[in-house]
Amino acid sequence: MLNQRALTYLNEVIRRGSLRRAAAHLNVDASAVSRQLKALEEELDTQLCERHGRGMRATAAGQLLVHHFHAQRASEEAVLSQLMALQSLAKGEVRIAVGEGFIADLIAAPLGTFMSAFSGINVEIRMAGVNEAMSLLKDREVDIALLYAPPVDPQLFCHVETRQPLDVIVPPITH
Repeated sequence: MLNQRALTYLNEVIRRGSLRRAAAHLNVDASAVSRQLKALEEELDTQLCERHGRGMRATAAGQLLVHHFHAQRASEEAVLSQLMALQSLAKGEVRIAVGEGFIADLIAAPLGTFMSAFSGINVEIRMAGVNEAMSLLKDREVDIALLYAPPVDPQLFCHVETRQPLDVIVPPITH
């Protein structure tokens, strides 16, 4: 079994680009992060990170482990979600990244209706631009993103796409 704490630390080092930034985000000492990574490298007999000018980046082995870590977390979240479904959505959490153009429409009717129907579900909403929202999805910091015209990204899947009319509003013509 792989050490989950070491995988968490590796993920943050790769994501943040340095031991210090990862340690600060995790609220632990940088030496603890370093020890965990070193122990994991020794256990696997392979280098997981390499230093570069401004910090650290993953080796191919490090990228493989980070991908495994994300897949493992996604699988666990899926099982927990299914368990919550068995509990008739009595409790849980949904994290949503919302583009600025969506916030008024989301907070109005749909979210209010959902929250009154499922009062045990905690909904966290984060305002984000398109690129930031896509990064939040990739980093699994949000579960869903509602965006206008996001670029195609092979790491993400669009579940629903709708075309909306575009209205151009101009001042009246004066003669």
